[in-house]
Order: sequence, then C-alpha cells, then structure tokens
Amino acid sequence: MTPPARIAPLDVVWRTCDAVPECLGVAHEPYGRCLAHLSPGEAGTFLRALTPGQALDLRGTLLSEDLLARVLDGVERRAGRARFDRAVFTGPARFGEVVFAGDATFDNARFDRLASFYGARFLRNASFREARFHREFSLHDARVCGHAAFDHITVRGDALFGAARFGAPSAAAPGTASLQKAFQKASFQRASFQKAQFHGFAVFDAAVFHGDAGFRGARFHRAVSFRGSDCGASAEFQGARFEGAAYLGPMRIVRRLSLAGVRACAPLHIDTGGCRVVLRAAAVLGRLAARR
Repeated sequence: MTPPARIAPLDVVWRTCDAVPECLGVAHEPYGRCLAHLSPGEAGTFLRALTPGQALDLRGTLLSEDLLARVLDGVERRAGRARFDRAVFTGPARFGEVVFAGDATFDNARFDRLASFYGARFLRNASFREARFHREFSLHDARVCGHAAFDHITVRGDALFGAARFGAPSAAAPGTASLQKAFQKASFQRASFQKAQFHGFAVFDAAVFHGDAGFRGARFHRAVSFRGSDCGASAEFQGARFEGAAYLGPMRIVRRLSLAGVRACAPLHIDTGGCRVVLRAAAVLGRLAARR
C-alpha cells in the first residue's frame, strides 16, 4: 500500500518541491524542485550562478555535507539574507568563518551531526528557534551583531558558546538619558534561550552579551559554565532547571541576575561582581556558593 503523502505544516509558506510529496524543500525556478532534487547538471548550473554576498533560500531542503560545502564555496563563505528554516543537515554542517551579511534563520532546522559555526559572523540577526541538534552545537568565537534567538532549541550533545559575542557595545555617554538609551539598545540586542534544552555540557565561558541574556525556563541536564563571561544588561534564568553543577561566574553582570523560581539539583556557584541577585522562590538542593 502506498503511504499517504506528507501534509506540509501550516507555517510552511513557500512553494515546496514537486519531486516527491513529502519533500518540504523550497522549489527553485525554472525547475520546480529543491536543490537536493535537481539533476547533477541542473545543480551544477544553480551552484555556478552563486556569487559572494548572495541571498540563500534553502528552506526545508535536505543538505548533505558535500552539498552544503558546495553552496558555501559558491558564495565564497559570505552570504546575504540566509534562509535555512526546516532544513535538514544529514552530515556535519560546517559554517565556520562564514559571514552572514543579512538576517540568518535556521528556525525548526534539524542537524543530524555536528553543527559548527566556529568563528562565524552574523552581521544582523540570527534565529535558531526550535532547531534540533542531535550532536554537538558550536558557536565558539562567533559574533551576532543583532538579536540572537535560540528559544526552544534542543541540543543532545555539548553546546559550546565560549568566547561568543552577542550584540554590539553602546557608545553612549555616562548621562542618565544616555544610559537609558543604552539599556533600550541592550534589550533589543538580547540573546534569548527561552526554554532551551541542553542535554550535554553547556559552555558559555568568556562569552560577551552586550544586551540581556535570557534563559527563562531553560533546562540544563548536565553542567553549565559561565566563567569569565560578561553581560552588559541583565541575565535572566527565571524558572530554569539545573540538573548538573552550575557555575554562574566569576562573571560580570551590569544590572541583575534573576534566579527566581529556579531549581538546582546540584552545586550552584554564583559570582557576579556585585550586581543585584534575585533568588525569590528558588530551590537549591545542592550546595550553594555565592560571592559578590
């Protein structure tokens, strides 16, 4: 019996591939099929037409390691607006040192192997909402100049954000009005990890958040570390769950650290450089070590 055709999710707003009913890959003209379902000759024509800084639309596309490498080589590792929503990366996804000159979206994408954005540069906004990482996810030494969204992501392997930088520093003068504008800018540039699930080790050592760092409702199944990190506004962990040891410092936070409603099942270390710390309704079952 022939299996029923897959019904596209309601939020798929692009024309999908005509090759097979279940393919959600965005169709490219004049073929009416996604990049993964083009013939070798058609794919060669498509890839040869790529130029540095060009917009990329590979939403819903099945991308092998080789096919992704050919795409990134085609734009000389510099993309404009990049759309990888619902893309499926079947092999290692290596975006190391890639420059995204426009907004980059990986919402609902699936990474079956390593996902490496080591040293990548996002000159505008980056979104990975509801992306699934079955192995390691690395943004080590990456830079996101605008808003960074990692809400509801699931990382099965280790998550490496060491030395990553989120947002841009404010050049405001130290007056009251200037500080208010700086904090408004910081809120816009927030890095959000709301309800993210980290099943492996999560490392944010030496990361810099020029705006807010939001981890509301996040769950850390193993150890998490923010040693040497810097937050130019507030760090928000309301309702977060720490099942392994949590090292929130030594780090610098300008405004406040909110741990309201958190549940820590293992040692919790807090060293924030003297900022306000909120522990309302927090439950710390392991050893609490706090230093200001």
